[in-house]
Amino acid sequence: MRYFLLLALLLLGGCQSGFATSDYGSLPPTENDVTFQAESEISPSEQGVRFYIINAGEEPVFYDMGYEIEIEVDGTWKEIPFKDKPSFRKRDRKVNPGESFESAVLLEELEAAFEEGIYRVIVTMAMERDTEKEFMLASEFEVTSS
Repeated sequence: MRYFLLLALLLLGGCQSGFATSDYGSLPPTENDVTFQAESEISPSEQGVRFYIINAGEEPVFYDMGYEIEIEVDGTWKEIPFKDKPSFRKRDRKVNPGESFESAVLLEELEAAFEEGIYRVIVTMAMERDTEKEFMLASEFEVTSS
């Protein structure tokens, strides 16, 4: 009986708990006067989630035109892989001081469908186009049926 209950709990945990654990830990939504903000809430039927990069600084910043998606499972961030590894362009998008940039995570590119839960989008930024000095920002959003 105990074995059956343990198996049932594991199965109810969802398929996403089997994804690899994130390498990043805690990431800020703002650094170097740059704020990264995703929509705060979407429903599972939506096709994507919009996000914004807002540069309140005095220097331009560069965005890698790529992102990563993770889900929180029992207090731990888990990576959600892409169906096919997209080719992101490094330092492709420049966001000038006082400007913002809008893009979206397309759910069809991901290996798993969004279920209810807490997710985060992670982006890589740089203060110069040709540098290895990068910083990462993350913004959380919730998938909910209400």
